[in-house]
Order: sequence, then C-alpha cells, then structure tokens
Amino acid sequence: MDYGLVSILSQTVTGVATLAVAAFLSFQLRLQRKESIASAQSELTNGLAEIGRDIYKDGELTDIYLRGITKYEILSKEDKHRFNIMLWSYFMQIQQLWETDYEEDKVKTYANTMLNTGEGIISWWENMGRHVFPGEFTMYIDSLLDIESK
Repeated sequence: MDYGLVSILSQTVTGVATLAVAAFLSFQLRLQRKESIASAQSELTNGLAEIGRDIYKDGELTDIYLRGITKYEILSKEDKHRFNIMLWSYFMQIQQLWETDYEEDKVKTYANTMLNTGEGIISWWENMGRHVFPGEFTMYIDSLLDIESK
C-alpha cells in the first residue's frame, strides 16, 4: 500500500469536509443575521407604536403633545422637557431602524408621519432633534425636510 497516496487522499477528503462545514456555517450565520435583523426591526416598529399609545393613553401627555405639535416654542419648561423626551424616543427608534439594514420606505413613512404632524415638530427638530442625533441620520431627516445641513 502506498502511504503517500493514502495520506494525500485523506488530506483531500479532510479539506473537502472542512470546506463543506465552513460553507454550512456561513449559510447558518447569514440566516441568523437575517432573523436577527427582522427581529430588531419588529421590536423597533413595536416601540414606535408604543410611544404613540403612551401619548394617547395619558391625558397629560396628549395635551403636551397636541400643544407641542402646533407651538413648540410656547411650551413651559417642564412640558417642553416631556415633549423633547417623547420626540427623542420616537426619533431614536427611527434612527435605530434606519441603522438596522433599514427598509427605506418604512423608515421614511415613520419619519414623515411625525414630521408632517405640525409646525411644532419642525421647530423641535431644528432646535433640539438635529443636535442630539448622529450626523448621517441628521442629514437623512434634513433631506426629508429639504433642509440644508447647518
């Protein structure tokens, strides 16, 4: 028996088996990543809905929100703070959705839904929002509003 030939053959079989395992693991990792992204996007979408529910379940928050979307500047210090937190939370969910292999149409819809709610939202974005989010996301939201980056 030629041990050199057996050795080469066994090394070849081992190499092919290793490549097969690597290909399988690569496929599994891609599948897990897709599932992870889908799960994260679902959680973020649910978070957006939850913020909306919170605003309308709590009469005080509803009042602050309704006054804020029309005249952000006239809110009292405390009400402005609560309004800021509400919108920061909403846009944080959108930002995270945007960063998670986003579906552009979905992100755009959620952002535009809030941005088109009232002049107070635009005032909030210009005075507060655009200063607390990362540059690329700020440029994205600005592009939806047709605002040149400041």
